[in-house]
Amino acid sequence: MTNFLLVLGTQKCGTTWISNQLRSHSQHQSCAIKEWRALTKAISSSMQVKDYSVTISYVSENYWHSLNKNSKRLFASANLDNYLSVQKSSLTWKHDQSFKSVGDITGANGLMDIELLRFFAQHAQSVGFNIKPMFIMRDPVERHFSAAKMKFNNTLKINNQVFNKDKHVESLNQYVLDALLFKSFINRTKYELVIPKIEDMFSKSNILYLFSENLLQEKAIDKVTDYLGLKRFDDDGMNGYPKSLSNESRIKHILNENIRQKIRESYSSTYIFTRNHFGSRIPKSWL
Repeated sequence: MTNFLLVLGTQKCGTTWISNQLRSHSQHQSCAIKEWRALTKAISSSMQVKDYSVTISYVSENYWHSLNKNSKRLFASANLDNYLSVQKSSLTWKHDQSFKSVGDITGANGLMDIELLRFFAQHAQSVGFNIKPMFIMRDPVERHFSAAKMKFNNTLKINNQVFNKDKHVESLNQYVLDALLFKSFINRTKYELVIPKIEDMFSKSNILYLFSENLLQEKAIDKVTDYLGLKRFDDDGMNGYPKSLSNESRIKHILNENIRQKIRESYSSTYIFTRNHFGSRIPKSWL
């Protein structure tokens, strides 16, 4: 069976770094798209059909690459037939290479209901995929702030503005605090809401847990390639480790300690949960 990397969490924790690294690996097929943003819609559509079973059809490489990113997502979102057909077909696109894994590196996947996850796993396995779940975490304060900066910057871009410290810092600080009540922030940052659910589905021992702070270490990608059964980048026949591409926010701003403390307090249950759940594996910078 081909390993299917299913990233279940979470946004602003290193998914872009993982994607960039694996895209350079000759045994991993990325399908030239990092964030599919299609799986939840594809599953929901397919679950409406009684006794649903996947029908795989061939999707040509030329057709797939003729689509822009949004069209790729729309095609894959239609149903699991389309979604899994692209993944299966992509394994045949390069006849001179032996792909051992594909994947969906989207931080939002962990927000899916357990029923959707079970439905996907069952049908992906039925067409020859071995699900390899992965969850990436980051210090809750840093994840919250990074996500807030991204959302705030997107709002500025919509209004054709560029972040200006004198003009926008007060609004940014307020947005960071307001976001402590946003469901999308809470569900992604309070890991205690997601991890028990995915462990009920896959079991703790079968999930690769990573901390984004550790991705800065040399050869950090080895944990991922080992998990997927791929060669390491420094093995014979490989071209060495790819250059790490940063995905830093354009907003250069440091929170004052008062705001940081408010964020810490809001995620106090998350710090307690992760400390109890992962013990000494928690990066020292979290403590």
